[in-house]
Amino acid sequence: MGKPTRLSHRLIAAVAASTLLAISAYSSHAQPLAPPTGNVPFSSVTLEQAHGLLAAQKAVVFDIREPHEHARGVAPDMRLLPMSQLKQRMHEIPKDRPVLVICSTQNRSFETQKMLQAAGWNNVRYVEDGMNGWAQHGWPLVGLPAS
Repeated sequence: MGKPTRLSHRLIAAVAASTLLAISAYSSHAQPLAPPTGNVPFSSVTLEQAHGLLAAQKAVVFDIREPHEHARGVAPDMRLLPMSQLKQRMHEIPKDRPVLVICSTQNRSFETQKMLQAAGWNNVRYVEDGMNGWAQHGWPLVGLPAS
């Protein structure tokens, strides 16, 4: 390997700057949730962020699992909106507040976020690791009220 050139120094500086920018963007998720801006097609929040936002009532959280999955327990204060009913019940999802969607793992919530963004919602994020992760953290789960 030869002596570093001016070009290699610029490349190293550019990589370092982009790394710092990425770290800064990631750490900004710890702040109150704001709607994604610019051309950010899909974004997520961690379980810890979702737990904090829900507790502080800074976001509306929709559990999009199906009814048979809700029998395993639901998190207090989450709204139940099965993905199979999403198209008929979109009117229940606010456009003027931050919205989080959660499923068992994160696959369906990611798909739901894409559907909602395509339909005009720009304030939606999906929750990483889903309700399975929620349960693994030992956070509260309650049963559904008897019908």
